[in-house]
Amino acid sequence: MPMLSVDAIFAFKLHDSGPLAWVVVGAYLSAAGLALLLVRQTSSRERLFWLIVLVLSLALGLNKQLDLQSNFTSFFREMARAQGWYGSRRTVQAFFIAALAGGMLAGGALLIRMAARAGAGARLALVGLVLVAAFVLLRAASFHHVDVVLRVLVGGARLCNIIELGGALLVTAGAALALVQRSRGKSVRRRLRTPRRPAKRGA
Repeated sequence: MPMLSVDAIFAFKLHDSGPLAWVVVGAYLSAAGLALLLVRQTSSRERLFWLIVLVLSLALGLNKQLDLQSNFTSFFREMARAQGWYGSRRTVQAFFIAALAGGMLAGGALLIRMAARAGAGARLALVGLVLVAAFVLLRAASFHHVDVVLRVLVGGARLCNIIELGGALLVTAGAALALVQRSRGKSVRRRLRTPRRPAKRGA
């Protein structure tokens, strides 16, 4: 059985040095930064929602350029050849995609319950996460030649980058909206707590 090389996993090479790829990374990191602010300002279930957004955004932003899944894919391909089940790899891949989709559905259901009580910003961020999840699932299904569609150029940019960027920007916008709403809410509460001074009567 082949050993999983640490050098193979942590091969710190830029996966895509194009400007659009860096915009996607920037969107993910921006979402992570805003989510961190919300984690520090919110409480209970809403805090957990933004903590999940923070972790996912950081992981996706880093993996955008490290492309670790390609290293794991290469490893398991070699393992299949070495162990003699390469001819049945399509069945294994189908099970993997089904398990990934099931995990995403379960996670999505949990996030929907969290976002339902967390305001419009959280719901907008959730829409972005759903779009990113669809992108990840399509990338996983590239075993079945979906990757050919994702590499189609639209206005000079790959369709996969456009889909991912759209999702990342929605997550960022949702986090920004949540921060604005919290700021406005604090201002309103502050005005309500401030006692009004009685108007001075004329002499």
